[in-house]
Amino acid sequence: MKIKLDFVSNSSSASFLVFDKTGKNETMKYDIDDCFEADLFHVLDYDVHDNETSKDILKEELPYYIKNEELSEKISRALSYADGKLYRFHASDQNNSVIEAGLCCMGLEESKFLSDDFILIQGDGGY
Repeated sequence: MKIKLDFVSNSSSASFLVFDKTGKNETMKYDIDDCFEADLFHVLDYDVHDNETSKDILKEELPYYIKNEELSEKISRALSYADGKLYRFHASDQNNSVIEAGLCCMGLEESKFLSDDFILIQGDGGY
């Protein structure tokens, strides 16, 4: 008789969507609990999309968020910029990085970006 054992993982991961209005930023400084600042480009893995691809992705995402007025407004604002870039950051609590694990759990907040060049579209953590 064979017995199947299910593997249960306690790991979590999260993805964040951040739009760079200028498309030219080389750093993305973020305030971590008023203690220090981290450059998200160096802390998290990410995919970057140029302006045209960004607009296509955001237009695809819009129908899912249309009932959420705040997210719908953020996507519409992002679509209004001519030279922006969309970043999809990936965070996990299994990568031996305390900062990444914290961001994965707590998520991102737009008010903690140290530049007004960024629109946080999706920042929920805790998955």
